[in-house]
Order: sequence, then structure tokens, then C-alpha cells
Amino acid sequence: MRAASPNRACYRTDTSATDEESSNTMSSASSRIPALDTKYRKRKRHLTDVMAMREQLMERDEQCHKEMEQRSEQQHQELIQLMTDNNAALNKFASLLAKLVEK
Repeated sequence: MRAASPNRACYRTDTSATDEESSNTMSSASSRIPALDTKYRKRKRHLTDVMAMREQLMERDEQCHKEMEQRSEQQHQELIQLMTDNNAALNKFASLLAKLVEK
């Protein structure tokens, strides 16, 4: 310990204040640890929730992709059927027109 000198007014001779300050600092640090732990747990829980939502969105996106492919395939098949029916109707019309022209 240094004695109080006129040149060094910043040094303390009373050690009880220093001990009290250090105990306050330690209690302050120990009180921050549970707060940090709680903050960490909240962030970890939030991250877990976000990851679960991400997984759900990816599954939904995959499901939508499958549905779109199915619809696209179904619409493609319907279009083929309509074109086939239209072609058959045009062929029938052409044959009827040819018969009419022959008469």
C-alpha cells in the first residue's frame, strides 16, 4: 500500500473502499453471467424456432413444386387431348366438306 502523498492524490490509503469496490465489481460480473446465460438461451431458442420455420418453409416449397409439376403435367395432358379432339373434328369436317364438294 502506498501512503497518501500530496503529489499523488489519486492513490487511496483506505483499503476498505477498494475492497468494497472490488466486491461490487465481482457481484456485478456474477449478476451479468445469468443475464448473459438468459440472453444466450433466448437467442438459442429463437434460432431453433427460426430453423424449424425454415424447415417448414422448405417442405412447403417442395410440396408446392410437386403440385405445380402435377398441375403442369395435367394441363399438358388436357391440352394434348383438346388438340387430338380438335384434330379429329377438323378431319371429320374435311371429310364432310370433301363429300359435299363431290356431289
